Parts: sequence; structure tokens; C-alpha cells
Amino acid sequence: MADESGSTSDESVWDLEGALKRLHGKEKLLLKLVNVFLKSMPDEIEKLNQAIQGEDLDAVRLHAHTIKGAAGNLSANAMMAAASTTEQASIDGKSEELAELSAGINSCFSEVEALFKTYAAEKQA
Repeated sequence: MADESGSTSDESVWDLEGALKRLHGKEKLLLKLVNVFLKSMPDEIEKLNQAIQGEDLDAVRLHAHTIKGAAGNLSANAMMAAASTTEQASIDGKSEELAELSAGINSCFSEVEALFKTYAAEKQA
């Protein structure tokens, strides 16, 4: 969701309150999950990109679903939505759309990664 200046609001990228609510306010658990996400997500995105390049729609669906779930668990809403769209395109056999959709996931991850790294640095300080 873009605001009037055309930029994406932090809350549409990551709903911190929503993530904490989902975890019953357990900030230490959130920090742990954020760190796991930061470590594992680049590899998962790379697997998605390889599946798209190889036109393996089943693998695209699997990796997009995994990304959607991980992002959803942490209330990274924009990334979850991008992965969901990618998953649906793979189910619908719309392979011509997947490269563009993958670029959207990569862009969302860059935003989420920056927010998560800032959060982790603040909480670990």
C-alpha cells in the first residue's frame, strides 16, 4: 500500500503489533523468529527463483507457499500477499507471469529484511 508520497508504509510491509499479538506479546520469541527468517529466507527465495527459471510449476508453488507462510507468521503482509499471488499463478499455470511476480517477492523481502534487521539490532542492543 502506497501513501500519498508513493512510498510503502512500514505497517503494510510489517505489522509489528500484529506479529506480537500472534505471539501473545512474547518479544523474545518474535526476535528469535525474525532471526530465523533472516537466515532462511534468502535460500528459500533463491529456490523459488531457480524453480521459476526451470519452469517447474510444482516447485514454484511449494516455495511460494513456504514463503507465504513464513511471511504470514510474522505479519510481513506485503511479502505474504506477493507470495500468495505467485503461488496462485503457479497453480493456474501462468508461467509467463512468474518472473515479474518473483521480482515483487524480492522487492518485498528487501523491505522486510531492512525492517527486521533494524528490529533485531534494537532488541539485541
